[in-house]
Parts: sequence; structure tokens; C-alpha cells
Amino acid sequence: MFHAARAGVLAKGYVEKSHYCLLVAFREFYAGDDAGRGLAGGLERARQLRENADYLAEFTIESARAVLTVAERFVAFVESRVGPESAAE
Repeated sequence: MFHAARAGVLAKGYVEKSHYCLLVAFREFYAGDDAGRGLAGGLERARQLRENADYLAEFTIESARAVLTVAERFVAFVESRVGPESAAE
């Protein structure tokens, strides 16, 4: 999700300086509709879960599955806006 969000932000001509800044930029550019807002929330939640797993050794299989589901939608969302097919439109 991080790299997909980064690609979306780079496509707008910006470079993020931190995970938090990436989230702010993604929201600015892509959260204009319900899908984008929901995925921005998913990106934020995935970041929190990753930090908890990395630094606090707190994780569950359920949270991993939930993030995977959001990640698949997230990547498809970004691809639809910055992928090769979107450039033709």
C-alpha cells in the first residue's frame, strides 16, 4: 500500500518525506470520493498495525487478512488512476 500510495503521489508531482506525509498527500489528492476516503483510512490503519507489529510485537491473523483485503483494493484504486490504462483516458 505504501508503494502504491507513493506512486499516486509521485504521479501528482510530489514526493513524501515520511509515512505520515504520504497519508496527508494521498488524502489531499485522492480522498475526494467515498472510495478514496475509505482507502486513505485503510492506509492509516495498515500503518498503525505495521508499527504495532514491528515495535510492540502485537499482531493477529485477522488484522493481517483485513489489511490484505484493503491492500488489494488500494492497489487497484491507484492503478486505475495512474496506471498505463488511465493515461490513455
